[in-house]
Amino acid sequence: MKIYTKILLTTLPLVLIALLAGAGTTYYLSRNAINNLAENWLSTRLSESVEIATEHEKILHAYGLETIEASVTQAQTDASTKIISIEIGELGYVYVVNIEGQIVAHPNQSLIGHDVSNQDWFQEIRLNQNDHLSYSWEGMDYFGVYTYFPAWEWHIIATDPESEVYGAVNQLGIYVVILAVIGSVILALGLMLLTQRLIAPLYLLTKGAEQIIQGDLNTRIVIDTSDEFKRLADVFNKMTKQLHELIDSLEQRVAERTEQLEHQAEVLQNQQATLEEYTSEIEIQALDLQASKTELEKINHKLTELNASKDKFFSIVAHDLKNPFLPLLGLSELLDFVAESAERSELKEYGHIIHQSAKNIYNLLTNLLDWARMQQGRMPFNPEPFLVNEAAMDNIMLLSESAKAKNIVLSANIPNNIMVHADKNMVTTIIRNLVSNALKFTPRDEHVEIKIMDQELGASGKTTDSYIEVHIKDSGIGIKPEDIDKLFRIDVHHTTQGTNKESGTGLGLIMCKEMVEKHNGKIWVESKYGHGTTVKFTLPK
Repeated sequence: MKIYTKILLTTLPLVLIALLAGAGTTYYLSRNAINNLAENWLSTRLSESVEIATEHEKILHAYGLETIEASVTQAQTDASTKIISIEIGELGYVYVVNIEGQIVAHPNQSLIGHDVSNQDWFQEIRLNQNDHLSYSWEGMDYFGVYTYFPAWEWHIIATDPESEVYGAVNQLGIYVVILAVIGSVILALGLMLLTQRLIAPLYLLTKGAEQIIQGDLNTRIVIDTSDEFKRLADVFNKMTKQLHELIDSLEQRVAERTEQLEHQAEVLQNQQATLEEYTSEIEIQALDLQASKTELEKINHKLTELNASKDKFFSIVAHDLKNPFLPLLGLSELLDFVAESAERSELKEYGHIIHQSAKNIYNLLTNLLDWARMQQGRMPFNPEPFLVNEAAMDNIMLLSESAKAKNIVLSANIPNNIMVHADKNMVTTIIRNLVSNALKFTPRDEHVEIKIMDQELGASGKTTDSYIEVHIKDSGIGIKPEDIDKLFRIDVHHTTQGTNKESGTGLGLIMCKEMVEKHNGKIWVESKYGHGTTVKFTLPK
């Protein structure tokens, strides 16, 4: 199964659930709004009905007719006629039930006198007297509000069928669900196309790197994009071209020098008789030969360093760059099987691991590009005065979430007024890499500290060139003594997984060393295995 298919199968259910949840929320809120509107509407009609009954009851009292049964009956009849004439929408109406449960007024004349005392909804009306309710009667669902008119012992009820109250919102719910499904399909197609475009350059890059590792220095990696993959491919191609040219140049110079030495030997053999006359010239030639040998040794040493850099670079791309994708592939495939049954907490944990893997890939590519620019001499170097605590605090804010994820206390012991004369971007990169390493190799519930000290005096106590000393201290797993000397060597591949199985390239410390030395500073490591590590470096003020 292809990567983009796995991503689609993983994310589409989540997107669909989110869209359906939004649709459900919209439907729920709309239904509540309609319910409140209907209740207010019915309450208004109910108030009109109560006012009609009250008006007729007051007329009886005004003329002293409240004790004359015929007058009371006539007043109730007149009030009932007006009450049942009140219209509520197309299907709603108002009706009256007396205290015994008999209908005394209803738009449907056939129901007048009908006994509803055994109905559950009427029992609720008798208990509450003033409220609203939803009920079923005569095969139809109604929503109504009611009140008790004590003068005539009437229960006045304003009601409307739920089909009329909620008809529009029910239809809206269907449309929202349809739109959610259509949106999911469109989003899935877009996600599939985007993933295909993302994976294609990575495939070309990996294939080209494998060919170069096999010794084919004529291989060129071609990526027709304008992103980081294109820049990384350009660095590969330039490094391969320079290595090829250097080897050719070395072979040509060796051949030329060999030819010269052969010619000189022939001359010496033909002129043995005059050997004493040319002793001084031979000595000069011997000195030249020694100088050439020294130059060849320097070239060979430089070639060894370049070859180590090439091997390191190719190893990172061919091996380490693949490692962060393993949890991405594994978890996305796992989610494909457990998406329906997994708990939310499990899905959240899988999502966190996927996010961490993606973050590791991004950090890896950032270090690779920075290191590549330094090797090409294209890394800007702009020393200027600035407050070093700003660079430190920026990194603390940037890495606070990583520390929080492992419950690590990330603290700083930094004076506010220390100025340094350095490249701010490089100093920020150095501190970020060292603090990231400290967090990676520090177990949960421990601490990491950034400490900066102002060094003003020399060993004799007299004022000398001032500098600052930066300490990155952790309480992590520490480093074995035999491994400390390997940390800053390009020709030794030394990487260790973090306490949460975080991976790395081993390139960060090498890049930090080059940046520190570019400022005429120094960097070193102090560690006791099992008891934490402190990385220290100096910068000029």
